[in-house]
Order: sequence, then C-alpha cells, then structure tokens
Amino acid sequence: PVNKYILKLSKFLENQYGLPRLWLAGPVAFPWDISTDAKQLYIRWCMGIFNIDLLRGLIISSGGKRNRDKLDPKWPGKKDSKYHGGGHLVLGQWWPSMLTMIRDGAHGHTQAGISGSPGLGAFSIVLSGGSGYNDRDEDYGDIVYYWGTDAKRNDGQPTQSTLRLIESCDIVKQPVRVFRSMNLKADNPYRPECGYRYDGLYDVVSYEISQSEVEKAAHRFKLVRQPGQHPIRCALNGEKSKRPTKYEVEAYHRMKDIVS
Repeated sequence: PVNKYILKLSKFLENQYGLPRLWLAGPVAFPWDISTDAKQLYIRWCMGIFNIDLLRGLIISSGGKRNRDKLDPKWPGKKDSKYHGGGHLVLGQWWPSMLTMIRDGAHGHTQAGISGSPGLGAFSIVLSGGSGYNDRDEDYGDIVYYWGTDAKRNDGQPTQSTLRLIESCDIVKQPVRVFRSMNLKADNPYRPECGYRYDGLYDVVSYEISQSEVEKAAHRFKLVRQPGQHPIRCALNGEKSKRPTKYEVEAYHRMKDIVS
C-alpha cells in the first residue's frame, strides 16, 4: 500500500518526476481524462489520504441501513463544502453516496439537492430526479432546467433552498457545482451508472415562477455550463473517459454486497 514514506522515496508528488508531469506543460501531451484522474490521486495523496475504501471516514450502521451511517468525527480528511467553484475537486470525480460527498467537501447535505448559505447563494446542486423532480427537471447536458423545492405551507414563499439559487442568479453571480445522480431517469445519457459524479461548474442565468403553482413558489432555474471545461464524463462523450469507471462500478457493487 502507498504511504508517505513511499511517496517521498519515489518522488511521485514532485513536479519534475511525479504525477504533475501528466498535466503540466511538457513535451508529451497526455489525454485529458488520464491527467485529470492523476490530479485527483495527487490531491488525495497530498492530503495524506491513502485509504482506498469507498466508505473511508464513515461509521457504518449494522443491518445495511444506509440512512443511519454517519461521518467519523475522528476522520482527519473531512473537508468543508462551503465554497464557490470547483475547489479541490476534479471533473468526473465520483462518489458512492451523498454522505461520502459531504466527507470530501463536495456537497453539504445527505438528502437536499441544493447546498448553500444565506447571502452567499448556492454552492452546489445534485440532479437526482427524486420526489417527482424527474418529470420536471430537464437535462440537456450543458444546459439544465432545475426546479427549486416547493413551499411547505403553500404560502407562496420560496424555501431557503430555493432562495439560495435566487441569490446565485440575482446577487452573488458565482457558478454552482453540479453533480448527477444514478437516480436520474434511465434514458438520461448523462446519468452515471451508479453513485454521484461531479460534472463541472454551471452559471445560474435565469429563473421563472410557475404560474400554475404560484402557491408552491415553484421556481424553475436555467443553468448553463461554463465554457472551457472538458466534456461531461459520460458514455455519450467517450466510453474510455466515462466515470464511474468499470473498476469503480465493480467496487461499488462489492461494497453494496458487503454492507448489506
């Protein structure tokens, strides 16, 4: 197994000899997906995380009840998710669950699709298609029409989650991280085979209120993927570069068998 001593001896983290050579300018241009995955590994090793268990940093409940899993307070690799931009994440980075996304500072909630802070807008959203949103959200890859959450009391007041996206559009003007879930419709070409995948930064460019659902304060947001990013890592854009990889899919199913 890899550890800090092996990395030091091998010079694997040094720009001249190690992983950075795959994405730094040089005489050889490596495929973007390979250099991106190498960068993810580099970031993890720089953080001192050598454990390859998909559920590292979690306390797993007995009986296979995933909703009872929780973060291990002693885990040293916990990251904060309250930031704008991609941060330490790489395009196509993949997780088996939303709790592992929280562990790595990708998203801020285990169930809510919108994560943000008052006055700062939204940091991230998850396209999951749950609770009737599969029939409302529209996913065209680089353009997404995403519905905020409905008002609980049918009083016409936007929920706190919806307000975060309104702030992103009207005030903050910062992009949000967009993740796609395996729970999207099976015919969605951007849907990951399992788990959750980071698909880049999107601008919240506009929104409208459904006139037929005014009492629910039903807001539909238009998000546009920022230019200059590599393609979404789905089979539609290349079988070899898609994530999760076949090895991640196999590890996911092994994990499911073990914890159940």
